[in-house]
Amino acid sequence: MILDPVLNMLPGFKSFQVPAHTGTCPTASFSVFGNTYTVSEHCVLLEQYRTPITGAFSLMFLLASVFIVLMA
Repeated sequence: MILDPVLNMLPGFKSFQVPAHTGTCPTASFSVFGNTYTVSEHCVLLEQYRTPITGAFSLMFLLASVFIVLMA
């Protein structure tokens, strides 16, 4: 097959897997006048609108890449 050298160029990448990770949303706590406040509403907001945000940024990067290619 003509593409064998290209397809078998990096055989180690065929078994590559992205490692699983867990993340937590950073929250801030501060004390003012004897009361402690925790800022965590941004975590709830970002998680609630994760899909539209992902779509919007994907579209933005797609348009940016199309403009770069067309301007070349």
